[in-house]
Amino acid sequence: MHGYERDVSKAKKNLERLKKISPQLSDDGIQQMKEELVVFIAKNSPDEDEDHHDGHFSLVKAKAEAGDASYMVELGELYLKGSGTPKDEKAGYHWFDLASNAQNEMGTARKADCLLAGLGVQQNTSEGQSILIEAVLDDRSGKDEFMSS
Repeated sequence: MHGYERDVSKAKKNLERLKKISPQLSDDGIQQMKEELVVFIAKNSPDEDEDHHDGHFSLVKAKAEAGDASYMVELGELYLKGSGTPKDEKAGYHWFDLASNAQNEMGTARKADCLLAGLGVQQNTSEGQSILIEAVLDDRSGKDEFMSS
């Protein structure tokens, strides 16, 4: 058993012990802790563990498909890098676009980056620049409203 597998096994046992001694902790709370553990281990494990990266990719994809915009951005990054999945710039752009439509600032910025560089979409510098300018203006107007109240 590799160090990573040992850590995961130990963590799962600890979660089960916690569930037994903390009956007030809901199943949703336990599930959320498990998901957070998987994400933490995925981000801190050695790169050579390909099975683990596939697991991380699957978790991120499931969260993105469930509508979590921050995971949409992360999924787009995984597709662009080919991390845990074959490299697919079109899929990366698609997920950034969805995150942007969900009002995620990083999704908007990454969508604009793709348009400016022609990653996964036909290069369109004018649209990319417009998206960035609009995002900056929206950010400034929010600060102006905050300052005037």
